[in-house]
Amino acid sequence: MPGNEVRHFESCKKKTNIDTYNEKKLLSHEEHVRQIQQMPFLNFTSMWVLFDFPVAARQEGFIDSDDGIHFTENDNRKYMNDKGLVTRDRKTKKDAFYLYKAWWNHKVTTVYITGRRLTRLPAGQPYIIKVYSNAKRLSLYVDGQLQQTLDRCDDPSGIIWTFSPVTLPAGHHVFRVTGDGAEDSVEKTGL
Repeated sequence: MPGNEVRHFESCKKKTNIDTYNEKKLLSHEEHVRQIQQMPFLNFTSMWVLFDFPVAARQEGFIDSDDGIHFTENDNRKYMNDKGLVTRDRKTKKDAFYLYKAWWNHKVTTVYITGRRLTRLPAGQPYIIKVYSNAKRLSLYVDGQLQQTLDRCDDPSGIIWTFSPVTLPAGHHVFRVTGDGAEDSVEKTGL
């Protein structure tokens, strides 16, 4: 089972010196959930591993980016197995954490907008809002204006929601998604 990154990249198809980046790992997690849901005979499912942990011989994946294009080295993540759902310092729950929360926790409504650490986006290009949620209905607001309401999740998992693409003009924007009394919001800048 693949782990999960804390950083985001412009596209999971973009070639970088990192072979384990967030979008690629999230796609694997999402497919993992779909496959397990098709196997009702399984008595138990789990996820490797909850927290990132140190590994003496690991020197990879130690760069940061807030736009998915420009990268800076981060020596704090050298020697770190970053496949956990939460960072080693327990401060950041990664996107995949909320995928499993939406799937496994039926008592609390989860609404979580993915890709939140990718804060700078190209202006004038479509941006797809993906949400992990166990709500029955979701509404997307951009800068306070209702953009779209989804009455059901089209993904077979029932928890991976995708809104129609939104084209961002240059400037600061707030995305908010609400559903069943829960909500989440992220801020993005169109450049």
